[in-house]
Amino acid sequence: MWLVHAPVIGSTKLKGEELDDEEYEAAQYGTQLTRVMTGNYPYRVFLRCRDAAKLRFVKLRSDVLVKLQLLDNKRVQDVAFQLERLVASMYVYYRQCHNTLKPAAVFPIEVQLTIDSSPHVRDRPEEQGVEQ
Repeated sequence: MWLVHAPVIGSTKLKGEELDDEEYEAAQYGTQLTRVMTGNYPYRVFLRCRDAAKLRFVKLRSDVLVKLQLLDNKRVQDVAFQLERLVASMYVYYRQCHNTLKPAAVFPIEVQLTIDSSPHVRDRPEEQGVEQ
């Protein structure tokens, strides 16, 4: 007699396939299955285990979906928090730069350019003494 208390997934799947094949053959040939007619114990245990496995799978799948949704929400919150920190630190940095440069009297910068200091003027052929 086949007793199942804690079925192994692989053996349960194989047994299920065997039982399904028997049912298909019986339906194809128009015969009755003795295990279905007598309501044998192994078949009832197998059906109970299969239903329990399906229910457990559905529960685990829903738990995983909830966890994935929570992780996604946490990621969105973390990105928003990091962007707020970045903006705040950039504001502090630029405010400090502005306060540091505000009293400095370096602007506008006056530069006196002479003809000799320009590289474009030095490259002219007329000034080099070469006539074209």
